[in-house]
Amino acid sequence: MNNKLDNERTMTNSVLFKKLYLYLKPELGKFILAILMLMVTVGCSLAIPTLYGYTIEEMCKSTVDFNRILSITLIFVCILVFTFIAEYLQALLLQYTGQSIIYRVRMDVFKHIEYTSIEQINQIPIGKLVTRVTNDTNALNELFTDVLINLLRSLVTLVGVIIFMFINNVKLATYMVVLMPFILVMTFAFNFWSRRAYRSVRKNLSEINASLSENLSGMKITQVFNAENKQYNEFKQRNERLRKSNLKQILLFAIFRPTIYVCYLGTVVIVFWFGGKEALATSNLAAISALVVFEMYIDSFFNPIQQLSEQLNVLQSSLASSERIFEILDTESNIQDFDDSIELEELKGEIEFKNVWFAYEGENWILKDVSFHIKPKEVVAFVGATGSGKTTILSLIVRNYDIQKGQILIDGIDVKHIKLAS
Repeated sequence: MNNKLDNERTMTNSVLFKKLYLYLKPELGKFILAILMLMVTVGCSLAIPTLYGYTIEEMCKSTVDFNRILSITLIFVCILVFTFIAEYLQALLLQYTGQSIIYRVRMDVFKHIEYTSIEQINQIPIGKLVTRVTNDTNALNELFTDVLINLLRSLVTLVGVIIFMFINNVKLATYMVVLMPFILVMTFAFNFWSRRAYRSVRKNLSEINASLSENLSGMKITQVFNAENKQYNEFKQRNERLRKSNLKQILLFAIFRPTIYVCYLGTVVIVFWFGGKEALATSNLAAISALVVFEMYIDSFFNPIQQLSEQLNVLQSSLASSERIFEILDTESNIQDFDDSIELEELKGEIEFKNVWFAYEGENWILKDVSFHIKPKEVVAFVGATGSGKTTILSLIVRNYDIQKGQILIDGIDVKHIKLAS
């Protein structure tokens, strides 16, 4: 129970997704409906290259059947209209789901901070807490409204493209699949390193916000003690760490996407080399149309992979933010109710300190063997120099802190055995 709110911990993806699922569960029906719409729209988009292939075959015939071309055109238009409607409804469902989840997350984080002990709150800069409730929850919003659904779209598209490729031409599809292990290894490596980079960016951004909050609110003190240069240099160091972590993240992205593009160009060359030779050798209309369709499917295959780099970037940002949010939610207050704590229904106002010893840190005692008794309705004034413990006594009465020695009684009951909600 000595956890600090700014502890740096590393949670696995599986742990994070289990925690996030608890927030998704109440909206699961809407999310599943959005996924079903996604499946349909992806299937429709994958059918379009095949329609192009049928059109090419028909146009290359000696006798063109315009009725068949018109039928293909009508099917194409219907697919476009249906896809537009489905994507519109999908976007509405996802935004509603995402905003509902983020509302609950913000309320839970705020409520948890309210019930965290003052001692723990004082151990973390206010700027970091503000970052958790605002910036981190906004990043988490993208996870539910954009990233998860687009990642799923990309994966479904990849599987669908491979299936359609093998249906159209097994030989050409085999050439393309040879490159897949290399692409998968590179994607997983990028995912591993990008998560580390994003965690570093979030940590440094939080420190920048905390530094700004403290320095701006305490500017008067800084100027009184002529500490402007010291504060400037500290902020400069934090800003430099944030810059370097951002550059590292950008470097990972700059390596991943061009490499995927090179793989795309290599695949196109392979397909046109082998497929083109076959089409020219046979002068077969079906082979020519299959080659055109195949090139479209290659484009449909690599577009999601290129988008995966961006989606993985945002995913890592969202997971890093969710990790920091759950650091707060998983941190228990070190001031807790005991099992035998009672609800104080009526307060008479009797207060008694019995040999109370208290220190904020170690044995730097603020109160040493303090004892006094205040009767109900009695007016008492605490007078003393700054730092003599006046505010501390009030904080101990309402149990913002637990004492190290002695006993504090309210109406004859130890404050440790009175419920905090009282």
